Amino acid sequence: MRTQPRTPVPRSGYVVQVAALSAPARADALARSLGGRVLAGGGLYRVQLGPYGHIAAAKRARDEAARHGYRDARVSHTE
Repeated sequence: MRTQPRTPVPRSGYVVQVAALSAPARADALARSLGGRVLAGGGLYRVQLGPYGHIAAAKRARDEAARHGYRDARVSHTE
C-alpha cells in the first residue's frame, strides 16, 4: 500500500490536492491511477500530485486531474 503517514511536504513548491477520501484502499487506487501519492492524517487519505517547483507545472497536473473527472482538484503552495 502506498499510504504514507504524514510525510513532510517539501519546504516550498506546489502540490495538487485531487481528493480526500475516508477509505485507504480507494485513495491508494486513485493515487496509482494518477501517478500521485497518499498522505494519511485526521482520518482522511489525501491524494496529491507533486510536489512541483513551478506553478505552471502544478496547473498542468491539476488540469490533467480535471480531465480524469476530478474537477475539484486544487493547487496549493507549500512553504
